Amino acid sequence: MGEFAGGVGMGTERITELQFAVNEIATNTVVHTDGSGTLKVWQEDAAVVCEISDRGRITDPLAGRMLVGPDRPAGRGLLLAAVMSDLLQIVNHDSGTTIRIRKNNR
Repeated sequence: MGEFAGGVGMGTERITELQFAVNEIATNTVVHTDGSGTLKVWQEDAAVVCEISDRGRITDPLAGRMLVGPDRPAGRGLLLAAVMSDLLQIVNHDSGTTIRIRKNNR
């Protein structure tokens, strides 16, 4: 994914942020589902889009948008991914959840 992003003109810092965001979501797939998921990566206009689909379900409509208190040892991955992305979308569907991360090239 990093090579792809670099190949379409994304700078090193933005590539690192994109990789961080995708890693957070992929880790959630491994930890919170049956461990399998699908990653798709493509260019859309002046951005790289990464889409992670798995069979998990995110039922909280504010997941990834609210701070988690210091008393909770987990629950920050979606928020961190959202901060590192230009746009993070969560879509639930019959077979699970798809999270789309968009990072502009500049």
